[in-house]
Parts: sequence; C-alpha cells; structure tokens
Amino acid sequence: MTWIIGQHGLLFRREAKGGLHIVQTGVTADLFAGAAPSDSVCWVVGRSGTILRTTDGVNWQSVAAPSKADLTAIEATSADTAVVSTGNGQRFATTDGGRAWKAEQSANSGQ
Repeated sequence: MTWIIGQHGLLFRREAKGGLHIVQTGVTADLFAGAAPSDSVCWVVGRSGTILRTTDGVNWQSVAAPSKADLTAIEATSADTAVVSTGNGQRFATTDGGRAWKAEQSANSGQ
C-alpha cells in the first residue's frame, strides 16, 4: 500500500494491485509529509500543526500537535513513536501516539 499526500486534507491510498482510493481525513489543511512504518500505520503532517495518524490503514485520527507552526517533516517507527519537524527546524518527539510531545535539540542549533 502506498499513501499519496495532497492539498486541502486529501490523501489517496494506492493498493498493491494498483487501485487508487480517495481517503477522507476530516481536515482541510494542506498536508506536506508522511511516514508509514507498516501497511496499517501511517502518520501525516501539514499546515498549522496538523497531524493525522491511522493505526489500521483505514480510519484517521487528528493528533494534538506540539506546535501550531507548519509541520514539514515526520519520521515514524511505529504507531506510538514519531518525530515531527517545523519549517524553522524545531523537532518534537512522541513515544505514546502523540498524547505527549518532547522538544528535541536541533542538530544544527549549536547548543
């Protein structure tokens, strides 16, 4: 399965056999990046702190964001563990599915 990220909250799911399906996310924010550590788990981030997550490959939930800044990147290793990045380089990590976030020191911050 492949996820394709679009504008205005649109996601598309491409099945292994090639079928393409529109996915209703419930948000209208532009989406910028995603990470899928398995066929059923995917995280997506976007404008104004938008974070979406699916743990079954079908149903999407909004996740409370650590920042209202645009989130431009995400790394995820499971349904619970992810790191999001803002456009200005701030990074936040979660190990509990986004219930709590911890700021990470940027590698280029020099601190």
